[in-house]
Amino acid sequence: AEGCTRARAVMTAGRGGPAGWLPALLLLWCAGLYLRMPIMMTAPLGPIIAGEFGLGKAGLGALTTLPVLMFSLGAMTGALVMTWLGARQGVMAGLVVIGLASAARGWVAEPWQLHVAGICLGMGIAVLQPALAGLLVRWPAAKIALATGIYMNGFLLGEVLGAGATLPVLLPAVGGDWRWVFAVVSLPALLVAAAFLIWPATPPEAARGLPLRALRRPLVLLAGVTLGGAG
Repeated sequence: AEGCTRARAVMTAGRGGPAGWLPALLLLWCAGLYLRMPIMMTAPLGPIIAGEFGLGKAGLGALTTLPVLMFSLGAMTGALVMTWLGARQGVMAGLVVIGLASAARGWVAEPWQLHVAGICLGMGIAVLQPALAGLLVRWPAAKIALATGIYMNGFLLGEVLGAGATLPVLLPAVGGDWRWVFAVVSLPALLVAAAFLIWPATPPEAARGLPLRALRRPLVLLAGVTLGGAG
């Protein structure tokens, strides 16, 4: 505990310069990867998984649609969790759920267990996405644009890697076992979550999430409906 406290003090002292901000930016980028990569990598592996479990077209489609559906249905719940825990703790909780749920898909024995893990994955993303946004708005104004760009780069690159690198790169690298693909990609999310204990990726004076009364403001509701429609 003393070592972690000393490390945090050293890094906090260095936040003013580039060396102080780089670890925080790296954490945001890594967290952004896990917003879509665990979902996108499911589609290339879908036919292999369906063949092993005997899934029909509906079951195969559910592998990718269930996590997205739960993410959309749980978005408001995820925002409330972020408000309750705080942005940094919300990011950590989301990453832990994503890492465990996504990796669990590789160790299931029944199709229903595979879908339950996908549902949990979607709920983890529903917590992580608003929590990351909550971190960004607490950065100094001069660095918000940079932090947003880094986070979005991880987000988009996660989509590309999940969809494009799973079959040609990841699957051969683990000996052709799709179960190990999920484990190798997903479990490092736990390391990213642990890293937030040492480096919060947000200024120390940052408060917890927006109060619940903010959800009753017409402007907040209008922004949510607008962004949802655009998505």
